[in-house]
Formats: sequence, C-alpha cells, structure tokens
Amino acid sequence: MIEIMAGDGTKAQFFPERGGMMTSLIIGGQERLYVHDFLLAEQIDDLPGGLPFLFPVCGRVEYRGKLGFYSFNDKEYQLPIHGFSWNKAWQLINKGEDFIEIRLSHDETSLQIYPFRFEIILRYEISPGEIVCYQRYKNLGDEALPYNSGFHPYFKNATQINLAPLKQFFYNEKFTQFSDEKKLNGSLIQLNYSQINQQLFLLDENKVEVTFADGQVLLMKASAEFPYLQLYTQSGKEFICVEPWMGFPNAINSAQGMRWLEPGGVEFAEIEIALCRPREGAVVVPAKAGTHLNS
Repeated sequence: MIEIMAGDGTKAQFFPERGGMMTSLIIGGQERLYVHDFLLAEQIDDLPGGLPFLFPVCGRVEYRGKLGFYSFNDKEYQLPIHGFSWNKAWQLINKGEDFIEIRLSHDETSLQIYPFRFEIILRYEISPGEIVCYQRYKNLGDEALPYNSGFHPYFKNATQINLAPLKQFFYNEKFTQFSDEKKLNGSLIQLNYSQINQQLFLLDENKVEVTFADGQVLLMKASAEFPYLQLYTQSGKEFICVEPWMGFPNAINSAQGMRWLEPGGVEFAEIEIALCRPREGAVVVPAKAGTHLNS
C-alpha cells in the first residue's frame, strides 16, 4: 500500500498491484471508502470496493445475446464487467508526499480481449479536504481506439445523494440496454440509501453531493468527459456507489456512445472529491426500485 497525505490529516491509500485502486480516503477525520473483505485475495472476480478505475468500458457488454462479448472488425472478444483496468497491476511511476502517478499500458493479455495499444496515466493530488485525479489517455496504436472510462467509488456510511439530472434511464433485465428513459428538467433531486440501486442518469452538471451518517458532505465533480452517473448499492452493505461514467453500458457494440481516440492522440479528464456544505431546498422524488446485482 502507498499513502499520500495533506497537512490537515486528509490522506489516501493506494494499491497499484490491484487495479491501481484507492483503498482508503480519510477526509474530515473519517474513512470515506468501503472495502470488501476479499480485497487482498490472490484472485478476485468482482470489484473489491474502495475507488476502482474503469476502462475500456463502463458496465456490461452484450453481443447477439451473449453477455460479456463485443464485436470489432468482425471478430468477437470477451470483456468482464467494467473492463479490465480494475483487475490489472498498475506501475508506480512517480510519488511525492501529496501526490502519486500510476500507469497502465497494453500487454499480451489485454491485447487478447481488447486489441488496442494504449497508455493511461492517473495522477492523484491531495490537499486539505480534497483529492483530484488527473487522467491522461494516449492511443499508441495505428487505428482509432474506442474507449469509455469511469470511477466506481464505494462511499462508506453514505446516506443520500443530491444530483441534477437531465434524463434517467431504466435497464433491461441484463443491465446491458435501456428498456425506457425519462426526461428530467435538471432540477436538484435527492435520493436516500433505500432508493439507490442500478440507476443511470445523464447529468445537467457533472457533479453530485454525497451526505454521510456523520452529517458531512462530499462534493464529487467531474470534467465534461463524464456526463453519466451510475448509482449502485447492495443489500446489507454500508456503501453507496456513485459512479461517474464517460458512456453507457454496451456502447462498444452500438453505433454511438464510445469515445474514439485517433492514432497518436491524447485526451485528458479530471475528477475531484472535496468536503462541502450541503445544499438546501432539495426536492425528493421517488426512484425506481432495482435488484441487488453487481454494478
């Protein structure tokens, strides 16, 4: 584990060998991330909690009725939920007291399921009451690279979220396509713990407030590359996943929804998590019930 910290006691811990994930985030004197007990298991088949990074897809993929498959250039490939970045060893390339830089590149294993050459660098910088992740995506291949990325924070003891969505999507039974959608007007809404599971929103602003049991509020802001927000929880577990996504599930199999990075191209994005004061006057609206499946 690798730790970075700020002067007020704000600190974060990382596990580069396990998906480069953040395993601990202490802000406002409290641990804000939940981790599963299989975090240190030799092999895992599910996201272990904390704050994983998702690439090259968000959510599930399905091709011609086959869950976990996609097609590119008339060839089928298999991808696990949320891609493979969360279960790969990342390389530590730089570290200071208040920052860390890690890198993930293609390898023989990744090329078998995602035939593209790439490099991703994540730089986390911590300061009193906040942490920012600066992302750099580079196409090292000779053809356009399709990708979506996302973050999957498991917020511990969170009780509600405030967000301002333009649209809400309702999943099919496999969580790979949408069975319906509802237009919203971008007004602030509030969802409590019991309402949050398997919901996807298109946001008016790429930010969301997360309220915790101790009354403190974190504001998570994302750059324009992350217009979607997925919500997920699990029965009997004390976490809410509030996931900024670049795209929606199965976009790699559709005609739209993926980002395409040209050969040699570079793109950048940012995510920030910081302490804030709660907004007042949020409107509470009912949410569609979901099933407790893996997000």
